[in-house]
Amino acid sequence: MDVITFQMGPGGIVDPHWQGVRAAYEHSLWAEGIGAGVRVGVRASLDAEAISALFAVVRRGACAVLLNPRDPEARRTAVCAQAGAASLPAPSAPSCTVPAADPDPSRPTVIVPTSGSSGEPRLIVHSAATLVEAAVRASKACSFAADDCWALTIPWHHVGGLGILMRAALVGARVAMVRGEASVPLHAFLLAVPSVTHASIVPTQLAGLLHAARQDPSLHERIRAMKALVVGGASCPIDWRNQARANGWPLVMTYGMTETGAMVAAGRPTPESADGWSGRWLDGVVAKRLGADLFVRSPTMALGAWRDGAIEPIVEVGGWLRTNDQGRFEQGTVIVSGRSDRVFISGGENVDPVELETQLLHHAALLGARVIGVPHDRWGMRPAAFVRTDGSAVDWDALVTSLAEHLPRHALPDSIVEWPADLPHKASLAQCHAALPAARVLWSKPAPERSAVGEAADGIGHGN
Repeated sequence: MDVITFQMGPGGIVDPHWQGVRAAYEHSLWAEGIGAGVRVGVRASLDAEAISALFAVVRRGACAVLLNPRDPEARRTAVCAQAGAASLPAPSAPSCTVPAADPDPSRPTVIVPTSGSSGEPRLIVHSAATLVEAAVRASKACSFAADDCWALTIPWHHVGGLGILMRAALVGARVAMVRGEASVPLHAFLLAVPSVTHASIVPTQLAGLLHAARQDPSLHERIRAMKALVVGGASCPIDWRNQARANGWPLVMTYGMTETGAMVAAGRPTPESADGWSGRWLDGVVAKRLGADLFVRSPTMALGAWRDGAIEPIVEVGGWLRTNDQGRFEQGTVIVSGRSDRVFISGGENVDPVELETQLLHHAALLGARVIGVPHDRWGMRPAAFVRTDGSAVDWDALVTSLAEHLPRHALPDSIVEWPADLPHKASLAQCHAALPAARVLWSKPAPERSAVGEAADGIGHGN
């Protein structure tokens, strides 16, 4: 296991070597004329050089478009085209002093792609000011200070992973991560890096830790010694939460989204906390309900969404963000019960059924497609696709291979089934779920081959 731990500060990684790398990127950005108002793609790999590149872009006053290193190349290219982003130039040895950039904390600083409803990612724009506001509140909620170390166990092309880097830079703390492309079990990482005090995980990773702790009791003591095990990104089953609490683990449940710079609510649950309990609203956050739909206002709100060369508003009149979540409030806490749109979460990743349907319908033989989320004991939900064909033969393996050129792996279907004759063309989700057990399977995902170590539900890193 190749683990790297580094100290962060306001300019990024403090180590002189990585400061030099950041300076080399700053020089190449300046030489290419990339500065204020320019968007540039940054591949968010789990390595110190990529993080140094991010801070170089930020220090030049440009806007970093965060690219998922696991996405197909075609998808990363499409995101850059959608954002109008330049390519990140290779670092170059400084030949002169680079003029200082004009810092403007209100200027667009990062663009975070997230699932959209139009078949292409939605590009959420944050400024340095909104990211700092989010870092201040999250650090306070999770008792994160200069002598702590936060494990980078979630990708930083997501706002949750980016938030870890921002918090560490803000308070001058350390970050630990597994370097490279291999997937590593989270429990092995925590046991190998005793300096870690904080870790952000999704519920599937919590389930993996619970399983691992039953096999290795020393894991209990390791996690009990941490300051915060921060759970978010998806609904956490109450049984998993209660098991972790009974183990004495320092759980912090959270609620947030890309538009709000990650968490807007956080807290430590009690035995009485209801299913879906997601913490207390953080400082400055205001919430309301219309019916069961949740709306929030926050000082951490993104500037908007990048579309057609401009930033579009994402809030309604009064600054309210429609979260597309449903729930209720109890004594200053939020209890999330579900979604009001079709997006569902699989292993902490958003899956947009419309995006998958759009890609399926690019195939000439398909006349219709309807994607639903199917319960999965490991990932929470996985996509299944109903399809109508024109009667032509379809090479389903080739179709899925073509999907993988445009969609991230978590958004690919686990199964493709024939559209039943008695299922309406505009079938509701309930009708699709009822029809699924009897539908003829046209293609299903092969069982994964496992190594001696295998891929665990609590895996971290960029591996499979």
